Amino acid sequence: MRCLVLALIACTLSSPLFAQRVQKGTTADPDSAYGKLWHEYNEEYIDWRKSLIKNKEAGKIRKLPISPKNTWYPAFLRLARTPSATQEDQARAGLWAMDSLGLQRLPSEQEKAVIEELVGLLIPEFASAEWIGRLPYLLKWSARSIGDARAEQLLVSFQKASKREDALGWSLYHQADLIAEKAEKRAIVLLQKLLQKYPSSGAIRSGKAKLMQLTQLKPGMMAPEFSGKDVDGNPISLSDFRGKVTYLVFWGFW
Repeated sequence: MRCLVLALIACTLSSPLFAQRVQKGTTADPDSAYGKLWHEYNEEYIDWRKSLIKNKEAGKIRKLPISPKNTWYPAFLRLARTPSATQEDQARAGLWAMDSLGLQRLPSEQEKAVIEELVGLLIPEFASAEWIGRLPYLLKWSARSIGDARAEQLLVSFQKASKREDALGWSLYHQADLIAEKAEKRAIVLLQKLLQKYPSSGAIRSGKAKLMQLTQLKPGMMAPEFSGKDVDGNPISLSDFRGKVTYLVFWGFW
């Protein structure tokens, strides 16, 4: 039986409680230059989230900017470029600035230069820092400015410098995701390496899903068997429809 599998993935705003929990999750020293700046930003961010909820309930969701990161980006970038700041404060401010680059709409060449500048603060010096976890994703994202080849080169440099299993796992996942379309076989090897070498990484679930996508869910392949319940609660399996044209729609709530 051959099936056409249609996957529809919808992205929505994260819930306010989740967003606030993420924002409060910093481990920065509150007395450091970065810590002070971050906490000032976080206070504004939480107020913004509260206003967002209030305006949403009042039907005025469009009255607020998409994020206060737009106005705080220059302050974090300035700290990253401050020679008198500690290396860690510079690096952490650089990571924050890099994380908000997508909102800045910088000219392509300027964005490219900023990415290279900020990465230089982070790799190799802080590749094993406990707060570095988001960098692999940002390196993959940076490919839109610096190109796939350079982004992959930076991911490999990160892997050589880091000793954090979770971050290394995510780095392999994002490298595989980056190259999958043009170098599928190499991407599969990277994902297999992730599963074998970093079993405790948070990237394992994503790695398994990506590996399954590349090896079992390509057009024309036999759809893998699965079981579940229909809308009436009755047990159902894909094999029940063997020999029939079957249309699958995957969906969910966020």
